[in-house]
Amino acid sequence: MGDLEITTLLSLDRWAQIIGLDPRHFRQITTTAKTINTCTKVWKEHPYQEADAISRDDVTMAIQQAEDQFAEYLGYKVRPDWIVGERHITPQVGDVALYNKYAWDPQGFNLSLPLRFGHIIEGGVKTVTLIEDDVDVVYSDPNSDGYDELATIVFATTVTDPQEIMVVYPDKTMENWEIRPFKTCVISGGSCTITFLRHQFAIESLIESLEPTAIDGDDDANFLAHVDVYRRYSDPTNMCYLIWNAQAGSCSDDCCGETSQTACLVIRDYRMSRVGYQPSSYDSVTEEWTANQLSVCRNPDQIHVCYFAGYRDSRRTYPVIQMDLEFERAISYYALTLLRREVCGCTNVESLINHWTEDLGQRTPGGSSYEVSRSMLDNPLGTTRAAILAWNLINRRLIARAVEY
Repeated sequence: MGDLEITTLLSLDRWAQIIGLDPRHFRQITTTAKTINTCTKVWKEHPYQEADAISRDDVTMAIQQAEDQFAEYLGYKVRPDWIVGERHITPQVGDVALYNKYAWDPQGFNLSLPLRFGHIIEGGVKTVTLIEDDVDVVYSDPNSDGYDELATIVFATTVTDPQEIMVVYPDKTMENWEIRPFKTCVISGGSCTITFLRHQFAIESLIESLEPTAIDGDDDANFLAHVDVYRRYSDPTNMCYLIWNAQAGSCSDDCCGETSQTACLVIRDYRMSRVGYQPSSYDSVTEEWTANQLSVCRNPDQIHVCYFAGYRDSRRTYPVIQMDLEFERAISYYALTLLRREVCGCTNVESLINHWTEDLGQRTPGGSSYEVSRSMLDNPLGTTRAAILAWNLINRRLIARAVEY
């Protein structure tokens, strides 16, 4: 979370946990219950705040780059996310002198086509609505160690799925200010209780300071007193538009622009994200679609789609917001190789980082050398241990698609 307008699928706090960093020091917090030492100096939010150290912004950008590369080669997002404004050319008959009048296939079904990212969940546009603002944050010490490590919020809601709830800093609507992951979430009788860890709630002014210092974790004034809570979900209203290219004619007759019509997506193959398209209109009261005739009497030339898609690990408690553990580790380690400065940490952290960033394809006089296969030397992600781990995982779990000419 912070001013960097990037949202990753893997949260920063989860990355720090996997790497083995102290979660409080990673979030710039110190406390008398866990004093700082030479190998665990606190992290800063931005690179300019401490020029010779890795910042949380650096990690955010590295994680995003890793996730984008995984999605490109896997053919799907490693955790569900919204895809907006994806355009496709619709299936056309081989003879350009002919056209499909009803947008049907020979079996009488709606024409279909594969979307860019697999594992589609539903069509729709990401929508965020306020549940309650200025929700009180209560800090407590459940294990009686002298440090109020637990942050708890309670609010009324009609939302029943914890995966739709988003908690953000006060007066912030951007997802880069979301506080995640939560520790527990219980919804019962129209009331929701969520717990987090205290170090996730440091106030903005201390994080964004030009000369930031370690934040005193024992002082309640250094942490948020209130947060805002939103619901984040898919709005199906604008999931798909059928588009017809303008035909030759006079611009005075409105023939210079495209013609469009709303439609719904009919999912044919969830894993491959193969969908059909049906011209229709949505009733927000009944939450149902009503089929319509094509507004132009032929198959559209293009479709414009918005959808929610990504891999869900059914073993996780919250598979929509929690990533597959294998993907978590591979992305965390590979992100280390994309950082261009050393990560500060104790011996165990340094050993882990040195192990995963070691280049197995490099030979130096008097140094170590390894037998690496030609296929690994051609690895597009690189020849570090983390890159090889990532590439092996990608090849084992990618979606194979037919070659299109």
